Amino acid sequence: MYVTEETAEGIISGESAHRTKEVNETIARGQRYRRHFVWDKRSSVISPTALWTETAEALPYPPASEFLNIEAISTIHSHPDLFRVDTPIKVDVFQSMLEKAGHPNPDFYLSVCAGLRQGFWPWADTHYGEYPTTWEEATPVPAVSQEREFLHDQIAKEVRVGRYSADFGPILLPGMYTMPIHAVPKEGGKYRLVTNHSAGSFSLNSMIAKADIAGVTLDNVQHLGNALR
Repeated sequence: MYVTEETAEGIISGESAHRTKEVNETIARGQRYRRHFVWDKRSSVISPTALWTETAEALPYPPASEFLNIEAISTIHSHPDLFRVDTPIKVDVFQSMLEKAGHPNPDFYLSVCAGLRQGFWPWADTHYGEYPTTWEEATPVPAVSQEREFLHDQIAKEVRVGRYSADFGPILLPGMYTMPIHAVPKEGGKYRLVTNHSAGSFSLNSMIAKADIAGVTLDNVQHLGNALR
């Protein structure tokens, strides 16, 4: 349920964005799902993410050092079906719209379009020559049969919709890493699938420096509500 200025009378007067934020935080302490669902009539409808794109640096391409990893490159070339780049976005139309609108940061949006066509590089340094060529971080055995069945069904679903690659055998191919997955209980007896990208000494997250991804601005539910009003 959305809480607007009218239904929150007595809680918020709408005199400032600071007061709006304060009320949102107060509500969230007891009902987290209502965080960001209070706003006043003067709340900005401009997307912070859209504003950020006007000054953001272009997204990175793989550094030259990554092309020294012959094993990984060979796996990509010999198994293109495992590394499909797929998106529902009509990239040519998207790029044309940005060009016609006169987006002030073409270096950035062209790098986004290139990523949508070719895949995005996640600011990673894979530590070639330092980390193992291939690594499997073991997944813990599910504690109960319900967790095991959920993981089995969820993996099959992810394969069907194209978010996981199809089965290619029990052995990782050269250059591949795998991180553990878990079934985390939710209210009502259901589960959600979680992949731990920070597990172990050679985790995927350890390949990305926090400084490289700092400053990214993402919209939240309140920004969406403002845009829909």
